[in-house]
Amino acid sequence: MGLRLNALGKMTAAVLKTLMAPQVGREDVCDSIGYVENSGTPVGSLVPDFDGQWCADISNPLSLIWYRSHGHAANTDWTGMGDFGTGTVFDTVSAGTVTASKALVVDANKDLTNLRQLNVLGTGEVATNQALGSTALDANTTGARNTAVGIGALSANTVGTDNVGVGWDAGLVLTTGVGNTAIGSAALDATTIGNDNTAVGFGALGANTTGDDNVAVGKDALLTATVGTGNVAIGATSLDALTTGTNNTAVGFNALGAATTAVNNTAVGKDALKTMTIGTGNVAVGNTAADALTTGTNNTAVGLDALGAETTGGSNVAVGKGALLVQVAATGNTAVGTTAMDANTTGANNVAVGLDALGGNTIGASNVGVGANALKANTTGDNNTAVGKDALLTATVATGNTAVGTAAGDALTTGVNNTAIGLDALGAATVGINNVAVGQAALAALTTGNDNVAVGEQAGDALTTGIDNIAIGSNALGACTIGTDNVAIGDDALLATTTGINNVAIGGDALTANTIGIDNVAIGKTALDANTTGVENVAIGTDALGANTIGDGNVAIGDDALLVNTTGASNVAVGRDALKANTIATGNTGIGTGALSAVTTGINNTAIGTNAGTVLTTGVDNVFLGNNIASAAAGTGDQFVIGYDVTGIADTFIVGTAGDNVNIDWKVGGGGSWTVVSDVRGKDVHGTSELGLDFINRINPIEYSMKPVSEWPEEWDRPKGEDAIDTSKVVIGVSAQEVK
Repeated sequence: MGLRLNALGKMTAAVLKTLMAPQVGREDVCDSIGYVENSGTPVGSLVPDFDGQWCADISNPLSLIWYRSHGHAANTDWTGMGDFGTGTVFDTVSAGTVTASKALVVDANKDLTNLRQLNVLGTGEVATNQALGSTALDANTTGARNTAVGIGALSANTVGTDNVGVGWDAGLVLTTGVGNTAIGSAALDATTIGNDNTAVGFGALGANTTGDDNVAVGKDALLTATVGTGNVAIGATSLDALTTGTNNTAVGFNALGAATTAVNNTAVGKDALKTMTIGTGNVAVGNTAADALTTGTNNTAVGLDALGAETTGGSNVAVGKGALLVQVAATGNTAVGTTAMDANTTGANNVAVGLDALGGNTIGASNVGVGANALKANTTGDNNTAVGKDALLTATVATGNTAVGTAAGDALTTGVNNTAIGLDALGAATVGINNVAVGQAALAALTTGNDNVAVGEQAGDALTTGIDNIAIGSNALGACTIGTDNVAIGDDALLATTTGINNVAIGGDALTANTIGIDNVAIGKTALDANTTGVENVAIGTDALGANTIGDGNVAIGDDALLVNTTGASNVAVGRDALKANTIATGNTGIGTGALSAVTTGINNTAIGTNAGTVLTTGVDNVFLGNNIASAAAGTGDQFVIGYDVTGIADTFIVGTAGDNVNIDWKVGGGGSWTVVSDVRGKDVHGTSELGLDFINRINPIEYSMKPVSEWPEEWDRPKGEDAIDTSKVVIGVSAQEVK
């Protein structure tokens, strides 16, 4: 057997703990005077080189003696170990002292449990202190690596250093601090002067003074710690009414139990931040979490009842179960999960992410809700945003709404500045106002309208009941009902608008079979594509007025322009094939490229440029001014041609080129013709004329007025209508018969 030592080479209490009657078979050795029993796992041992046992001799002085099993004389034969000299017999050592050559021997009548400053293998330095009992490290000076286990334990140790005290008064008024640990009974009982404190049990940090880096684990834990600093307390009533706060953490039972006066708090479990006073950096994780925290500031609470009826506010975040469960008096709220902002009162800068999200939030403010039922029947509104699942699910009473996804603005009530992006978008919004919806079913059967914009997929999908609509893409204003100021840009654009008003459609199939027309403009691709039923049309590009039905105020600018317009009206076409075979005509004007290109069927034509009149069909009051001109056939008419390659004639007036023409042959006002070619290159000159002023003086000027058309000679071309000639006007002229 051996005498067991601890890992530091020290004799432990476990070695000394059992002093009792001798073992069976050993009575002849110790003669009933007792022995020290082996215990624990050896770390180091004093081992004799033969069989025997330790015996305690209670004669004066008390000695521990080694006996051989086969004899009663003290053994002097030792194997040398450590600081024990070979051949040394245990001898008297004064209580409270240690020498290198005499060990574990105390004066008479001293209990082995009363040993202090025991240093079995040391050099005798006080710095290696350990003590077991009574007043333990009884005012040791000058401290160092102290350990004390019992009754008064570190009893007013002076001058501190790396203290540990395990029992009854443990760190009882330790002076002056440093590495303190105290485990049990009154633990760090009124520490003086603090430092790196840890206390585990009963009175734990019992009114520690003065503070430093405290940790306390159990029963009353940081029981009215004074003066705080780095506090951590784990269990029982934990940070129990700590004074005066600083960097608190508390984990369990009453956790931050009415901490005063707190600071950078964290509490994890049971009653967590249980009516913490006075707040600051709070975090609470679990059970009833921030349970009626007072008085708030930078709160976070994660779980079960989370911010359970918070008082009074701060920059709150609550994550889970009851989350911001009936919060009172709010501020910066964020709530993430389960019933999230569960009927928060009273509102402020809300964000809620998941399940019931803003679940019945009261009283609203700057809301955002992200997921599950998102802004689930938020009351009462303010600057809402909701992203996902049922999004703005029947938001009440709405205001600045935005909703992004799944059922988006799902039957929002009651609207205001709505925007909805995706899936069912503004899904049957009630009651609208400044709506925008971007994607999938977009403004899907919006009710009741206002300043609508819809961008994509089914866009204005049968919007009801309209107002200032714009729809951009896919089915655009897809069978809009009831229209008003429509604009549709792309894909099927104003796809069978019903019932129109001030339409504009730009691209795709543009005004694709718009019904019921009104003030249409269409710009591009198939433009006014078979618009029905007409009215003030303008179409610019590709198929432009592409077979517009039923006509009205048409203008078409480019590509096939008035391409087979049906049925006519006050047409103007500017460019490319211009009035390209317009049917059924009326007021035509065609300016450029193909201009009046084979107009059918005539009426009040004008053509200005490039091919101008070409071979117009079927005539009437034509004028052509420039480039290749032509006509005089395919219906002709009064013609009036001002130059370049010319042609014209019928009732004529031709000015210039292809023979330097001036041709005036309008029978209106007297009949006859006036054809002038003035260029000498077209004349065979016969000499000078002797006619001069005498010839002119023989012409008699006359005053006259025109006769009514009905009195004109039958062979004359007559202007249309009796009022075509002014018969009241008196003018001065000559008689053609006299001049000829």
